[in-house]
Amino acid sequence: MKKIAEKLMVLVLLAVVVMTATGCAIGTSVDNLLVAPLLTSTQNDIKVALDSISSSAVSLKYPLRGDEKSPIQIYDLDADGSDEAIVFYNAQDVSIYANMAILKHVDNEWVITGTVEGPGTEIEMVKVLRAYGTRTYAILIEWTSTNSASHQLSVYHYQNDSIEIGFEGSCVDMITSDFDADGYVEFCYVSKNYDDNGFTVSFVENSNNIMDLLDTYSLNSEMIDCMALTIGNVDETRAIFVDEVLSDEVRATEIFTLDNGEFAPAQLPEDYSLNVLSRRTNSNLTCTSLYGSSMCFPSDTPPYEEINDRNAWTYWYAPSSDTIRFVAATYVDESYMFALRVPEEWLATVTVKQDEFDQRKYTIVRPLTGDIVFEVKVLAVGEDATRYVDEGFSMFKTTGAYRFYYRSNCDLRDTNYIINSFEIIYK
Repeated sequence: MKKIAEKLMVLVLLAVVVMTATGCAIGTSVDNLLVAPLLTSTQNDIKVALDSISSSAVSLKYPLRGDEKSPIQIYDLDADGSDEAIVFYNAQDVSIYANMAILKHVDNEWVITGTVEGPGTEIEMVKVLRAYGTRTYAILIEWTSTNSASHQLSVYHYQNDSIEIGFEGSCVDMITSDFDADGYVEFCYVSKNYDDNGFTVSFVENSNNIMDLLDTYSLNSEMIDCMALTIGNVDETRAIFVDEVLSDEVRATEIFTLDNGEFAPAQLPEDYSLNVLSRRTNSNLTCTSLYGSSMCFPSDTPPYEEINDRNAWTYWYAPSSDTIRFVAATYVDESYMFALRVPEEWLATVTVKQDEFDQRKYTIVRPLTGDIVFEVKVLAVGEDATRYVDEGFSMFKTTGAYRFYYRSNCDLRDTNYIINSFEIIYK
């Protein structure tokens, strides 16, 4: 009996070792299994220096979208020949808000020179911009908070080892680009006026080492439920399209042009027919109506057949470069009320479609090869999930009526991004 007990004890210990080695533990959740990418040696040194800010552990904050998703970014911000590190983090014992710190590399050590508490709990997007006419940089941050439709914009400058705020504003959507082709990035944003529930569109130019508000206009539409900014051309003039979904589900578009340093509503001939999104056609964008819903796609790129689905990508655009990309890679499904966002690196190569034989399964697929890179399965609360768990699906989101399971064939970083940015839509 003693030998049997000893063997059982060995088996139990082996099981614990295996579970630990594979990253699993009793009670482990999906969130616990999805960990951030390992830091480089330099990033780890910066993180160690940052830990002195708080008596407890400092957690790094990853931007949710954009090209610059790292929580630690290194630039020579003030052009003095020495690198600075921009770090986004949260210290729970200090504040619930996301923060930014700047550390300077001095004598082979990273030294904190300044910190800023953000106006939000998350960092939606970061853009480090070369300041006009200089070798210095400005830091554009879009801050957001859970369950808040309005985001906060901040532009910071780093001078004389201190952080200075250069611009602040709120927005419901924002887009960055080198609109005037001068080699420097500007941005345009839409904000809500809470006094009268109206909306305004503003353009911020990059000039004279500052980000300067060029002009602001009120939008004509009333009762806007949601909107999106896209870039296109009107008669060879760079244009910004404000696509609006009104409360009665009518879709409208207002157009603003940037020409010779002036930002203003587009002056269009009457026969241009650009008042309604479903009638819009120009050199970059073609919009049509399918199954009662409007969609917009690049007219110079044949859309994949899967795009002609009633549940389609929210909107597309073709920038001035030869690369066709989406302005927002979000697939919206109104049957089960969710929004599925994909990494921006995938935008020219993937689409989303419902499974042919299972209308409650959605796949992110590469149409040119047929490879499935990510799957979402919707199950009703109380519905048996054994089959899908056996097939490798894991639950990651629940609502009052549904449970959402995923199966991934992509790397951990992309899996993390898709799961963390997955949203339930509440009307």
